[in-house]
Amino acid sequence: MVKVEAGAKTTDRDIACRLLAIAVLGFYVFKISGPWRWIFIITATAALWLDAFVGIIQAFAKLPPLHELAPKGSEPPFPFAALRDGRLVDRLVPVERLIAAPTP
Repeated sequence: MVKVEAGAKTTDRDIACRLLAIAVLGFYVFKISGPWRWIFIITATAALWLDAFVGIIQAFAKLPPLHELAPKGSEPPFPFAALRDGRLVDRLVPVERLIAAPTP
């Protein structure tokens, strides 16, 4: 049995392992029946997402070709950058709606 100390730092790996344990329980013990179907879907999807997220972060941290593509922390967040450039506004409000219809 693993002893977890109070105040121990919970990492993404720990959360993903716990989610997978619940998914395995729902799959093998409860045979994905009743509410365990949704519990299995949600926990398996969340664990996969966390593992993919950590994999991408590790790739940027450990693969030299990706070092120069990694964010430096000085860039503005994407929505604000897109809003500043006008791309987000064009997607949210089509230009046709902004142009007034000609009056007869």
